[in-house]
Amino acid sequence: IDHKNCDFLALRVGRIETAYKIYINGKLMFDNGETGTSKENSTPFWNPTNLNFVADSSTVELILHISNFHHRKGGVSGKITIGTQSEIQKTANRVNYTNIFLIGVLLIISMYHLGLFVLRTKDRSSLYFSIFCASTAVITLFFGDVMMGKLLPKFDWTLSVKILFLSYYFTVASFVLFA
Repeated sequence: IDHKNCDFLALRVGRIETAYKIYINGKLMFDNGETGTSKENSTPFWNPTNLNFVADSSTVELILHISNFHHRKGGVSGKITIGTQSEIQKTANRVNYTNIFLIGVLLIISMYHLGLFVLRTKDRSSLYFSIFCASTAVITLFFGDVMMGKLLPKFDWTLSVKILFLSYYFTVASFVLFA
């Protein structure tokens, strides 16, 4: 990025496990969850975000404080991208619209196959495919850009992790039964 032509920058922060603070040029720009030195004094949360900032000079100092006492993964597991505010916003919009479209399509397919199962209860393959599509939609809602964190910002992190992992099991089990 040519900083001389672009003073208004943005940072696209993917998933970071599980609580973090972002400092840009020494200023706290964003905090997610509550960082701490133990499980008792930290609070996990997933909320990928975009940060807009003004570049004061040709170099930008980025500092991350990350704490993780609640999940088996730690640190930065998503991408961190820097660009102009318009580029970052376009990327975020594209990802969000794609996720919303995918969730909608999966839920419609799920309801359609559930309806087929209600009409023909002896054929369980429609039920299994319906469960597969619904659980895949839930995974899309809770993983990646974490749409659930944007829809319900106060949603309990522990509950979201449990729902995510249960959805994985339902997805695999229903696909195996469908096959």
